[in-house]
Amino acid sequence: ACAVAVASGVLRNRETDLIVATAGLAGLANPFAPLLLRRSLSGRTLAMRRKGKVGLSAMVHRDEEQPAASSERQTLLGDASQAEELDVPPAAIRTVDGGAMAAPLVSPPQLLQSSVAMGANLWLTVLAGTLTFSGRSELPLRVLIFNILAFCLVIILVRFRRMDTFSSAARAAPSYARLVLLYLTRSVRQQRSAWRGFVFDLVLVTIVALALGASFGSSPGYELSPGQKAVLNHEVPLTPSGHVKCPEAITNYTGGGGYCDILLAPKSDPILLVSTMTVMSTALAGVSSSIRVFGAEASAWKLERASGASAGAYTLGKMLAHVPTLVVAPLLFVGLQRAILYKTLVGSVVDHYAVVALLYAAFAGLGYLISVVVRPDLAYLVGVLTTLVSLLLSGSGPMLPQMTPAMYAASFASPLRYAQEAFYLLQVRGLGDSVPPETAVVLYGYESSFLPLCWAALATVAFLSRVATFLTIRLKP
Repeated sequence: ACAVAVASGVLRNRETDLIVATAGLAGLANPFAPLLLRRSLSGRTLAMRRKGKVGLSAMVHRDEEQPAASSERQTLLGDASQAEELDVPPAAIRTVDGGAMAAPLVSPPQLLQSSVAMGANLWLTVLAGTLTFSGRSELPLRVLIFNILAFCLVIILVRFRRMDTFSSAARAAPSYARLVLLYLTRSVRQQRSAWRGFVFDLVLVTIVALALGASFGSSPGYELSPGQKAVLNHEVPLTPSGHVKCPEAITNYTGGGGYCDILLAPKSDPILLVSTMTVMSTALAGVSSSIRVFGAEASAWKLERASGASAGAYTLGKMLAHVPTLVVAPLLFVGLQRAILYKTLVGSVVDHYAVVALLYAAFAGLGYLISVVVRPDLAYLVGVLTTLVSLLLSGSGPMLPQMTPAMYAASFASPLRYAQEAFYLLQVRGLGDSVPPETAVVLYGYESSFLPLCWAALATVAFLSRVATFLTIRLKP
């Protein structure tokens, strides 16, 4: 029809035949209609689950003319054995050069666009053929022009518009909560397959608790040794009422008074050493447990980030998957420690667990941050050094009153300072009135009024370290 219309219009040079030829030229696009339909119905897409079923296109075309690009396997979905794993029906798998590809999904917008294109194309082809062979040219020119322009518009929309591979509902971006749930589920499955890491965390705190028990289990407790005499014929330790009996010369020895408070010191203080070893062991266990959470997936995250994955959802999902370790490991540690050191540790069990769990979470956050900042081969070394520096500034040695002004100011940045002070004050509180609170103030620089600050500081370190981890993952090139 196109060839006859063009020949008639050009050879006879008649206006009516040229109009008919124009309509016939519009039919030249007719051979492209099957290609457009095929383009919309095909694509390298994977089968997609919808309500537990895989919706597949009824049309599965064959690439009979496609030559083999190479002798290697070209697998888009994998081999046919993966169909069962992905819940894809075997009929939906077709072989391409030794590989396999899932039958494509077709969305309603694609079918609608293809149907409109085919309908417009067929209408113009029939119109051009009828006018050409019948010789009738009474059809108004504006009708032909309108049909041609409409057809061209449809072709442009179908050809150049990026059509949805799936339906709009299927392609809708998942919510942030769903992304977090997906990453959480994946992380839990990874931990379940790598269960040895979780067991290692529990074994580590078990060994530490048993070691502390072996070291301090024979301690007779907090020895007050009442009745012993010392200089100036005052009892050691002094009671709050006996403290006022100190001679004025000794009381004012330092210029501000209180030098006589040193006589409040007990004969032995095992709680301080237990406190130091407890917070150091907890910090090391928390760092070693958390470094592998993000450090082991550095390469995988690079690929996910390149595909546009959400850094916030990824970070939150991984951290939530690590919560069971943050709860169970301190619980096991405190349980064993309290069972062995029942003579020395007389404070509240709840307070004991709260300090250990919060410190474990704080250093776990520091471990997250270290793992995303430092190379994996240096992460554990940096984690240990961070813990030791924090221990140096904790006030266990040198003690806070013995520090230089610069070192004392730096101690406020040490999480172990707040953990040790809170641990000591809570254990001393369990002794009741037998140990005056002035002892902690004079010897160690600890004050009961600072206890809320210790809780807040540990919680702040745990929170800020996780925020810094997220920002590093989000902004790190």
